[in-house]
Amino acid sequence: MRRTSLAGPVLLILIGVLFLVRNLKPELVSWELVARYWPVVLIGWGLLRVIEILYWWLTSRPLPPKGLSGGEWVLAMFICLLGAGISAAYRYAPRLPPLVIHGKTVELFGEAYDYPVSAKQAAPGVRRIKIEVPRGNTRVMGSQGSEIELSGRKTIRTFSRTLADRLDRATAVEIQVNGAEAIVRVRSDEPPLSEERSGPVTPPPARISTDLELTVPRQVSLHVSGRHGDFDILHVDGDVEIMSDRAGVRLQEIGGKVRVELRRSDIVRAVQVRGSVTISGRASDVELEEVSGPVEVSGYYSGDLRFRKLAGPLVFQSGNTELRLARLPGQLHLDLGDLNGSGIEGPIRFRARSRDVKLEDFSEELDLSVERGDLELSPGRAPLPRITAVTETGDVELVIPEGARFALEAVAERGEVTNDFGPPLAVSTERRGASLKGATGPGPAISVRTHRGSIWVRKEPAGRPTRPVEQARRLL
Repeated sequence: MRRTSLAGPVLLILIGVLFLVRNLKPELVSWELVARYWPVVLIGWGLLRVIEILYWWLTSRPLPPKGLSGGEWVLAMFICLLGAGISAAYRYAPRLPPLVIHGKTVELFGEAYDYPVSAKQAAPGVRRIKIEVPRGNTRVMGSQGSEIELSGRKTIRTFSRTLADRLDRATAVEIQVNGAEAIVRVRSDEPPLSEERSGPVTPPPARISTDLELTVPRQVSLHVSGRHGDFDILHVDGDVEIMSDRAGVRLQEIGGKVRVELRRSDIVRAVQVRGSVTISGRASDVELEEVSGPVEVSGYYSGDLRFRKLAGPLVFQSGNTELRLARLPGQLHLDLGDLNGSGIEGPIRFRARSRDVKLEDFSEELDLSVERGDLELSPGRAPLPRITAVTETGDVELVIPEGARFALEAVAERGEVTNDFGPPLAVSTERRGASLKGATGPGPAISVRTHRGSIWVRKEPAGRPTRPVEQARRLL
């Protein structure tokens, strides 16, 4: 007769009782309890098997050759994997950002508990405010008053209300005023954001996110730091410095200098800045408009970069791309494949590995070089700027206003040259290529060159005809 074991049925009963209590009395059985004490299931199972074997031995029944069958070993391994997964999720998952699907946040582990946040502090002599929010969105607005006032919401994602309440008390938002400097921070056991972090950091038992809205005196300067969350800052007359691991940044009506350092960002937008703007790090989109001081953007950017109405010089460096110009009364758009701009004051310098370039209404001097890409250049008005444009592989279209004075040299080493400008420019063919040279009078030198491609030089037309290169491609 085959012996039967009570371990399986008792184990199922215990697990069923655990889930029943969880449904009826959630406060008695939490995920924290399961994550900490799941090995008790294995201990109870093993003790039950020992008791069964002892009973068989005392009743002189034959003992099993193995303590556990193959199926029971598989079940034990499954319980170990499941328990270890729940324990790891409890310890580490709250520190990770939530899963976002189509703009909606999905909480994978634990539950979210919300707590209101508010504080007010008089700050009549404060000139600098440090804001440290490790995780969460922060909105700062300048006002004519002399107080620092904040309101918002704290969200704690964890496995029990008791733990969330304890963490809420331990992570209060505080305002400290020390003479001319004030600090707004979320108190926590983690090292301060302004200090250098070294060595492993023990993760907290929950993910804490604090969304704040602050009203500060308008004349102050701001130093804002965080690890994950967006920053919106409006109507501040002082300098603004932002440092974050991952954040979207939106600034408007800033009176001083702006400095932004990000490891990752979806957008950096600044409008109406009277000082300089310096941006470094990794981001997708950058939008700068109405900036009075110099602009410097460096790092890696994978989206659209839009600049409008820049009164000072612009310097952009990202990988193999370099752009420098003196002023931008007009607008400029740069992405991974194109550069389009109009109303630019030089000297202009642009270097890139692969870009199609279209520039209109530019002045002073243009120094342009790309390895692959088509060039469309239209200075738009006389006197013409000095132009040096080179593309290794690509077509070049140069539009010159009627009556302008210049000296032109256009060379297509392997391609055709079309002269729609007329005399005194003359085309000459050489082996596989062609060149166009001539001068209309004393004026700036214009040098255009392509290694593989065609060049088209024409006067400013009333309409835009089809390019000869495109006509040849259609015939083929």
